[in-house]
Parts: sequence; C-alpha cells; structure tokens
Amino acid sequence: MRHTKNNHKPKKFINSKITNALMNNFDGMIPNDAMRLVSHVTLADSGCWEWDAYIMAKAGYGQCSYGGVVMTAHRAMLTMWHGVWMPPHIDACHKCDNRKCINPNHMFWGTRKENVQDMVSKGRHNKNGSGLHGSEIPNSKLKESDVIEIRRLHSDNPCMTRTEIAKRFLVSRYTIGLILSGQSWKHTLQKDTP
Repeated sequence: MRHTKNNHKPKKFINSKITNALMNNFDGMIPNDAMRLVSHVTLADSGCWEWDAYIMAKAGYGQCSYGGVVMTAHRAMLTMWHGVWMPPHIDACHKCDNRKCINPNHMFWGTRKENVQDMVSKGRHNKNGSGLHGSEIPNSKLKESDVIEIRRLHSDNPCMTRTEIAKRFLVSRYTIGLILSGQSWKHTLQKDTP
C-alpha cells in the first residue's frame, strides 16, 4: 500500500492548559524533551497530567528515558521543570497522590523520610508499602466484589474447599486462606457484612 499523508497517524493533541504552563515555565521556549513527555499525557479533571505511556506494573508509575537515563516519568518532568538533577535519595513526591501524574505543580522534591511521612499522614500506607489497597494494586487478580463473593461462598458452602474456591477465581489456595482469615483484603471486611 502506498503511504500518503492521510495514512499517517496524527500526533496526539496536547491540551492548551499544559502547553501554556510549559510556555510560562520555560520563557516561551519549550524544550523538545518536555514536549515529548507531555505528548504522553491526558489532562484529568483534577488538573493531573496523567501519563498514558508505559506504566511499571507493580509500582504504578510512568517510566521513560530522559538524558539517557531510564527513570519515572514524574521525576523526569520535575527534573526538567526545575532544571536540576537531584541525587537518587531525593524523591519526586506527589501532592496529589496520583502515581500517573507528571504535573510539576503537583509535586515537590523531598527526602525518602518526608515522602513516607506524607504518605502516612494521608493514610495511604499499608503492609505492601505501596499505599495502594486491593484492586488499586496494578497486578491484583481480584476485585473487591470477588473477595466478598469468596467469603460468601465459604460461609454458605461449608463443603466447598479452599482449593475449589481458588480454582474458580484463578488464584492460589494460600491467597484464599489469607482472605478468609482476614490477613489480606482487610478493607473489604466491613463491606461483606449484612
């Protein structure tokens, strides 16, 4: 097939609010790296610039390459915005708590201790250390409704084994045991009581 201009995929439209913010910060001369980064974002109602390219599965952060270094997308944007490379022990912290957000106005530089204190003060800390719960965890196989159904199946069918329940939900027997003992998915315990 012969390629014509009409066969090319159009470049993603970059929201004018994002472009204006970049123009103001960079005195009208937006660096190519900044334009490349924001070509991978969608403006959310919250004002977050949500990264829609590669997301690291377990952590939930966007990832990109900047200056020949692979790093999180929000760290790359904050580095560009301030024009300063920070040492690895200094975190790019989110005020908005949205891991996909790369809006530099929603972030600040802080020590790991300050980042953890911020997370704990907002009630976003849990045992897995991510601050996420249940189906918010990117690689979670279950949803809250599944966990409630697992508990219901166990209580309504005493002859149904954990192995049978595990096969139905495509998880391990061990996972079912943690759910039934209340050691995991604790945030759903109130939801499944009548």
